[in-house]
Amino acid sequence: MGKKVLITVSENEGFVLLNIHTCLPLEVCCANISSKGDRVLHFPNLEIDLYHREIIQNGRIKRLTDIEFRLLHYLANQPGRVFTYQQIYEGVWGEEYIYEKGIIMSHIRHIRQKLESEGDSYDYIENIRGVGYRFKRVVTDSS
Repeated sequence: MGKKVLITVSENEGFVLLNIHTCLPLEVCCANISSKGDRVLHFPNLEIDLYHREIIQNGRIKRLTDIEFRLLHYLANQPGRVFTYQQIYEGVWGEEYIYEKGIIMSHIRHIRQKLESEGDSYDYIENIRGVGYRFKRVVTDSS
């Protein structure tokens, strides 16, 4: 099974990607994160800013670990979609799933605790019993 590697470089270090591509026989997929506006996910009282790797809730920056940030972003990038434990593990950790959902549950619990510390009652991440998790889709009143 293939492994995924995430490499973050600044605009001035774009040559690094060229060197990696020429040295390693990899299928390279590059995302150009060139402007903040392109990479901010907006939800009720919550912004996920991939460009600055920040979570902003009610105007305040929330401190998440790297894995918590990646997990939250992974789910929030497709609101409403149900992800299995296997999809989450392989998508966030980049490793083959070892049928241990406890580590995922633990990180979800920490994310929830950090987001709820603001007193925000909106539960962003929903557990789908026996399957996995989904980031709740924003429901708007269209009347």
